[in-house]
Amino acid sequence: MTALAAAACAALLLPSHSVAAFPPGVPGLITYASYADGAPTQDVFVINPDGSGRTNLTPSRTDQDYNPVFSPDGTRIAFTSLDGGDTDIFVMNSDGSGATNLTSDSTATDFTPFFSPDGKRIAFTSYRDDPDGDVFLMKPDGSQPHNLTPDSPALDFAGGFTPDGDRVLFDTERNGVDDGDVYTMRLDGSDPVNLTEPGDGYEHSADFSPDGRTLAFVRGGDIFLRASTGTVERNITPSTPSIDTGPDFSPDGSEIAFMSTREGDYELFVMSADGSAPRRLSPGRYGTSPDWQRRRPFRCRGRAATAYAPTGALLAGTRRADVIVGSPRANRIDGLGGDDVICGGRGDDRLRGGAGRDKLYGDAGRDRLFGGAGFDRLFGGAGADRLLGGAGRDRVSGGPGNDIERP
Repeated sequence: MTALAAAACAALLLPSHSVAAFPPGVPGLITYASYADGAPTQDVFVINPDGSGRTNLTPSRTDQDYNPVFSPDGTRIAFTSLDGGDTDIFVMNSDGSGATNLTSDSTATDFTPFFSPDGKRIAFTSYRDDPDGDVFLMKPDGSQPHNLTPDSPALDFAGGFTPDGDRVLFDTERNGVDDGDVYTMRLDGSDPVNLTEPGDGYEHSADFSPDGRTLAFVRGGDIFLRASTGTVERNITPSTPSIDTGPDFSPDGSEIAFMSTREGDYELFVMSADGSAPRRLSPGRYGTSPDWQRRRPFRCRGRAATAYAPTGALLAGTRRADVIVGSPRANRIDGLGGDDVICGGRGDDRLRGGAGRDKLYGDAGRDRLFGGAGFDRLFGGAGADRLLGGAGRDRVSGGPGNDIERP
């Protein structure tokens, strides 16, 4: 089935997807669309990750509202609606107030909006230049729309942005109508790159983890994970005969929200990022895939985090100045180069600053802190810690506990 080759109404039947387009943060609400409570049309809902607080944001609107996505700061929701007569893109406050039509000047079908990481652009799909669909960019007020794929003879559907905001994610049939693939391209439409393998089946609905290292996507009704720069992949929903689609990573990367037919109609589920412990959040006759709100960024000593280690596995920073926050579990964090600030969390952490003027904070637990080259500051926190400054003029403070300190 060519899931993307559809008219405007078929977009209602294709769950959308989104990219975690902001730095890692504390998970907030989840927004999704559903024919819930016996309603004849889809409405936009929000719900807490534990399934509580389900709220219909668009009960008074008279037609279909679907494909909702949060803005990076979590204060607004963009969505697709038939309420304006055509299929248009609207934006409203996150409480459902102040809905505004962004594409009212177009009589064509415009749908599947996605905010850029900085909130300064919205990617969307439009039929205004091509009946097969093209990927457009516009400003968040709806101005300056322009086509990124005008020369593509195939169907192209907007899919979001890479976490750094440098590229647009999109689904395409340019390798054949029975061989959908997930691509990225630059913000001007150049340099298209296939992230999935041609000939492997119909792949769509991709989402990056917040750190950009893992790609979740859909093939044949299952959700797969693969390294964003590799080819090794893993099916994380293989044991059910249901359709699982629309994966969306939580802002801390620890969970994935998705839609599934495993208990009947398309309903909202959340599972751990490895596919374990799935739980249903809300019933609904049919729903389009979810998008997660970032309630607030993680912080390390007053600074917003650029990376978060949700699983306790090894996390490496960049060669630039990083602000890294560890989970409450045991973390292994290497800042690599740059002037890094690293907060380990409450587990038994191993923190390495690398080259640069680094600040490492162990917090509670039996921590091991190694500053590396550069003028480093190491603070062990509570617990029996081992602190090694490395080369450079370092300041080492073990804090409470039986510590071993070596400047």
